[in-house]
Amino acid sequence: MKFLPAIFLLALIVNGCAPKNVPAAPATPTAVEAPKAPDEVKIVTATDLKSSPESIAGEKIYEAKCGRCHGLKKVDDWTAEEWVPIMKSMAPKSRLDSTEKANVTIYVQSHAKGA
Repeated sequence: MKFLPAIFLLALIVNGCAPKNVPAAPATPTAVEAPKAPDEVKIVTATDLKSSPESIAGEKIYEAKCGRCHGLKKVDDWTAEEWVPIMKSMAPKSRLDSTEKANVTIYVQSHAKGA
């Protein structure tokens, strides 16, 4: 019992020295300029995608990584919709990172049957 006041005093000191969680004052909102409407809206077509840098990179990745395990398949044998499950199952097997997968997807879908 004679240690109880010492423990109480120690608890007060430790609690008094602990950093306090004081809520910060809310930041005052600053004026945000509304985005300006573009003068001209460019419509992207399948032809644009076929010659895009992403599609060109995707073609090289497709040839290098997809052709490594099996013969290269003709891209236009499948529609863009049919390529979705193919890419979903084959990308992990060929160890494509997210950028490579996106580029190959752009390539195969822009060159797919009916594109």
